[in-house]
Amino acid sequence: MTPHEAAGTKPKGSPWRILVTVLGTLAVIGVEFVLLYGVYSRATPVAEQRAAVAEVVGQLSVAVPADAAALADSLDRAAAQLADLGAPDDQVAVVADAAAAVQDSPGALAEARTAVTDLDAELADHAASLDVQAIVAYVSMLVIASVGWMVWFRRLVGRHRRLQAEVTEQAALVASEGRLASLVRRSADVIVVLGTDGRVGYATDSAAGLFDVPV
Repeated sequence: MTPHEAAGTKPKGSPWRILVTVLGTLAVIGVEFVLLYGVYSRATPVAEQRAAVAEVVGQLSVAVPADAAALADSLDRAAAQLADLGAPDDQVAVVADAAAAVQDSPGALAEARTAVTDLDAELADHAASLDVQAIVAYVSMLVIASVGWMVWFRRLVGRHRRLQAEVTEQAALVASEGRLASLVRRSADVIVVLGTDGRVGYATDSAAGLFDVPV
């Protein structure tokens, strides 16, 4: 028998505690997924932009002035691809300007190569920044979740200890009452408790033997 059963009461708030715990856990998981999805959804276009720019860098690294016309067409396509991938206008302009420069002056390959290489480095830095943001978001949510679970677990342990103390106290009280009843029942004194109707409600063993009444 639990302390609540002995007292004729039921524990209050337990369903609400469970509901709050479940909702809190789901909220933390949901926020974590939203943050990570937001970071990685930004990282995906950047990775595709880097791939497009890396292809241009490769073409420029092996290009010669005689390939200026074909290279200009390739750079124009790369600029259009970057625009479709949502790259900022200034980054698209770098590739488009390189295409125009190569087409107008085949000797401008070096300048175009430098400009596109710098753009590739800029995209690499942006991708690294997004990776750091993802790590920070993940670690932050992990710390928040860990602290939340630790606080909840400490409260749960504290509540369990209080209930255990109540059960122990109740068990000690029942045992004490049992010992007292046993002492009274086996007492040499004659003790008889009569009800309002005159019937014997309680009698010690000595009274039962003396008056021949059931115990």
